[in-house]
Amino acid sequence: MTSPFDPREISGYPTGKVPENALRQLLWKNAMKYEIVMEFVAKGFTSVAKFAALGADEAAVGHKLRGRPAGTGVASIAEILDPSVWSAGAQKEAEIITIMTIWAVCKTRQKKLSDLEVVAYFNSEAPPIQIPPEEKQQDIEKLNSDYPDLQLTNETCPHFDLWDDIGSQFARSAFKYIGIGMVRVRSEDVGKKSRFQLDFDESAADLTQLIFKTDGTSIAAAKIENVADCMFRFKVLWILFHLVCQYAIRKGLKIYAR
Repeated sequence: MTSPFDPREISGYPTGKVPENALRQLLWKNAMKYEIVMEFVAKGFTSVAKFAALGADEAAVGHKLRGRPAGTGVASIAEILDPSVWSAGAQKEAEIITIMTIWAVCKTRQKKLSDLEVVAYFNSEAPPIQIPPEEKQQDIEKLNSDYPDLQLTNETCPHFDLWDDIGSQFARSAFKYIGIGMVRVRSEDVGKKSRFQLDFDESAADLTQLIFKTDGTSIAAAKIENVADCMFRFKVLWILFHLVCQYAIRKGLKIYAR
């Protein structure tokens, strides 16, 4: 991997420490310095959730980046990054501000996703919660790497609406029977109708208020024409379960073999 930082390149990272796609995109959009990216990765900050945990608030993050000397009743805090990764002079402060900007985005995003998942977990009748597209891309990349003979495309990748639905059922431990005709791929037109979707009320003063909005798509069953089509959809269903398990494991859910 060479400078400048390229979010599409994943071959230069240490084994087992490739940042998830969502974090790579944030680092790239904010023009994070390559050396700083690699230092964070080496210390295990490879996901939006982990980056959000860099500090409880802006002051705490600032202390970890700049360091803090000991004082009366105050313990010292060592810089979390190797001093050699910083640029000289005022440029270092600009790099710190960039990191804090990314941290703020990660913290907000993680808080919103966590709140939605908690509500969905305790309400088995709640509508599906959308798995962020960048999270889906992360799982597609991993599957394509683990199974190079599959190589998901629009013609073989499970439809994102179905992915959201099954992912939500998995989180609630409430699987429902899936008719084979409901297994659709991204290239298929699944039709649209109004449904309730859990989201945040962005117009409210309290941006943490959860509401139900009539927005989104629903899956319409496909007509199975022959045995080959049926077997193809079974294959897509296996891929879908694999993708959902990858996402669940990354979110900390345990997958048990029975």
